[in-house]
Amino acid sequence: MIAGFGDWSAGRECSGDLNPHEAWWNGVLLNAWTYWNGVTLIVPGKTESKVLKNWGNVVSSSAAPLITKDNWKVSCITRTDSQGRVVGEGFKVVSPKGITYRMTQPHSIRRSPLSAAPNAPYVTAQLRVTQVSDRFGNTVTANGFMTWAILPKQRIKTLI
Repeated sequence: MIAGFGDWSAGRECSGDLNPHEAWWNGVLLNAWTYWNGVTLIVPGKTESKVLKNWGNVVSSSAAPLITKDNWKVSCITRTDSQGRVVGEGFKVVSPKGITYRMTQPHSIRRSPLSAAPNAPYVTAQLRVTQVSDRFGNTVTANGFMTWAILPKQRIKTLI
């Protein structure tokens, strides 16, 4: 994605448009396909799937406004800073086996320049896992450096 453009840059990481529009950068029109490849849910060994709008065919769209083809349910949660101020959105992801992942830790990685706009701030934006709970209520809280993330554009399997 181009840093500063689209819903991910505006704090609407979950409720925003999954398919952004073109962006202007220093007089160059960048088509969305040049900088965006959708939102991907990656849980190593479990799933690597595109996140899609839920039209209510499998599960109620009010229960999970987003879903993957392999039935991971995704809903929006509020993301806050250390003072409790709302700074954006995160994802609550429930696996088909009932494991819940809260993804609220933002992280971005600078990417190789785009040929159409070599000076554009091209990044892979991520929301990393901060909490995992099983269906029995057992919970592990992390600092955002676990190896699961919701990512737009690049698919990265190992995160620092």
